[in-house]
Amino acid sequence: MLKHPSKTFREGAEELLAMTGERFEEDEFVAIMQLLKHSCNLAAGAYRAGVVECLLENGIMIHVFGNSWDMYNGKYPERLIRHSGVNAVSAAGVYQNSKISLNVMSWHRAGITERILESMICGAVCVSDETTELKNEFVNRSDILMFMPEQPQAVVNSIKYLLSEPDIINMIAVSGRNKVVAGHTWDLQVKKIMSMLEM
Repeated sequence: MLKHPSKTFREGAEELLAMTGERFEEDEFVAIMQLLKHSCNLAAGAYRAGVVECLLENGIMIHVFGNSWDMYNGKYPERLIRHSGVNAVSAAGVYQNSKISLNVMSWHRAGITERILESMICGAVCVSDETTELKNEFVNRSDILMFMPEQPQAVVNSIKYLLSEPDIINMIAVSGRNKVVAGHTWDLQVKKIMSMLEM
């Protein structure tokens, strides 16, 4: 996962097993994946920490929320602006007061997270490592800013670009919000799920 962060956890596990010549039935494979979940979370956390450290190293201050940031042991603690934790309800207020929201994907490398959609619908520009679904649903540099997972240093250029262009921030924020409202609200998602269940 650390060498190939664009792959999903499952893709990486399947490739690793193929290299060893091991074969498992689907239920056995799912059980193995459950056992590896902690390792997956550790790898995702290490990747996320690398992206954050890259931003801090380049002088970008980051607002962070929650006491998990007390465990930060990188080189630039003074560049983290710490806030108390937020829950699902109060997160909307944070997003509404933000110009840019940084997202780093964890194990769901092919999807879209609730955090991405919520920050966009609240009017923040989301900067995220790209996934298949993000590329299918949004236009890079028009609705969202995406960087390739294998090139986390590219996020520095993306954020510096946004900070130097307030008109661009506003344009992307409005476009992203409109796209989420048109196709990714909870009501629309429930209707999609119900239509699949009816098939």
